[in-house]
Amino acid sequence: MNQHDSIQASGPASPAGWTAVLALALGSTSCTLVFGDFQVSGTGGAGGASTGISASSSAGAGTGGAPSGSTASSSSSSTAASTSSSSSSGSSSSADGAACTGGGDCTSGACVDGVCCNVACDTTCQACTQARKGSGVDGVCGNAAAGTTSNGQCSDLGADVCRTNGQCDGNGGCQNYASGTTCEPAMCAGGQATAVRTCAGPGVCQASPQTSCAPYHCDGTACATTCAMDSDCSTGRCDVCPSVAKLCIAPLGVGDCTTRSCDSSAAACSPGRTVSMGGRPTGIAFDGTSMWVTMQSANSVVELSPTGTTIGTFTVGNQPNAIAFDGTNMWVANSGDNTVTELSPTGHVMGTFTVGTSPMAIAFDGTNMWVINYGSNTVTILSPSGMVVSTVTAIPNPSGMAFDGSSMWIASSSSNNVYEVSTAGLILETFAENNGLQALAPMAFDGTNMWICNEQGNSVTKMSPAGVLLENVGFSYFPTAIAFDGTNMWVATGSNASGINVVSPAGKVLASYTSGPQAGIAFDGLHMWLTSGGLNTVSEL
Repeated sequence: MNQHDSIQASGPASPAGWTAVLALALGSTSCTLVFGDFQVSGTGGAGGASTGISASSSAGAGTGGAPSGSTASSSSSSTAASTSSSSSSGSSSSADGAACTGGGDCTSGACVDGVCCNVACDTTCQACTQARKGSGVDGVCGNAAAGTTSNGQCSDLGADVCRTNGQCDGNGGCQNYASGTTCEPAMCAGGQATAVRTCAGPGVCQASPQTSCAPYHCDGTACATTCAMDSDCSTGRCDVCPSVAKLCIAPLGVGDCTTRSCDSSAAACSPGRTVSMGGRPTGIAFDGTSMWVTMQSANSVVELSPTGTTIGTFTVGNQPNAIAFDGTNMWVANSGDNTVTELSPTGHVMGTFTVGTSPMAIAFDGTNMWVINYGSNTVTILSPSGMVVSTVTAIPNPSGMAFDGSSMWIASSSSNNVYEVSTAGLILETFAENNGLQALAPMAFDGTNMWICNEQGNSVTKMSPAGVLLENVGFSYFPTAIAFDGTNMWVATGSNASGINVVSPAGKVLASYTSGPQAGIAFDGLHMWLTSGGLNTVSEL
């Protein structure tokens, strides 16, 4: 456009029209433009910059028009005016509480916790969502709820100093570890035990009193309360007389540290109790509460309480000499009449079942009862109802057995072998034992290995699940019974001078207890019980 040119435009006058006029005017050094009822004049400067723009209306105020005599002036460039107008007419912003990714999305200019917030909300432990505040609405700034993450504004200084834990406290500050929080664990050193220390306020880890462990030593983070040998005591001796073992030679069980010498002649240990029975007690079994004892010459079974008191006496078959518990009832092998008697928990005879000749041992496999018939060289398997499930005939002179949880292991006195037999009565493996099996070969399982008594060899053999001979423990007299206490094996012998031997898992004889010749042995979870047919007694150790 040339200087002082004039442009006639048609259409309604409006603010948008003014913008168009301005843009044209700024492109000339001097011009007059007519836009509908409006006339706009301008004088440009160097480079097209406007130094004066005026607008007037010949029609006065009108719909969409500017008031008569209105004047607009600008010192901005035409480019700036155009950009401002474009930005104003094209922008869109969100109200508080709406989702956002940045401040430019929000009318307030503040995007906090993913929503438009009414204020910047940028001080410690402030939040703008209901979820982080724990109440209220999205879009209004408030304190973050107690226990809420501080998004890095608070440091976790550790419970040991009882200071901030990295979370908000609900009051616009950082939360401290609560009172009662462990700030130092229990410990024991040098015979002194210190209890757990806990926080008692910001920065306060309260002290705990120390306790002397005497006469014991420390046991980890606390004082020991029992001993197994003298070295477990800080003063005095380890007296195991009051323990499960009732023996004076450690380590056997749980004992007490004392100043007296347990193994001196003046403080000799003795059985917990001995009950005179009569009737030649032989077999013994535990039902979870009481001990049941077969009385071989009295043709009966006696139930004993934990204190050794007779609860009941029940008639069974002829010459009962072995007994086993099936979880509910007792089963008794009667060698004199080749039968097995089933007794209820109250001693009622549930049934009498014929088996082979001279039944001398009985064991439970979790379902059925197994009976060794020494006189007929067979093993009878009885169902819970007393029916014969199977008869094993391939084992010569079976003389002892024990169940390992999946198979029955049976010793043969004539072949010096041990047979692993399935619950169906099939021989799975044959292992050579060769340590002096004879007519009597009681067996026991320790949870992993099988232990077999060798009457002729005066020993006990420890055999692995693969049939490997691991240990052979010798005694002065022949073994007659064996039982496991959860740690050690207890072996009864047929001697007045020996009686009971305690054998470690490694095959070491830990102690021998003089108790007279023993016929049977059973563990009640706390004490070992022994039967002596020769002495007509039952002893609790």
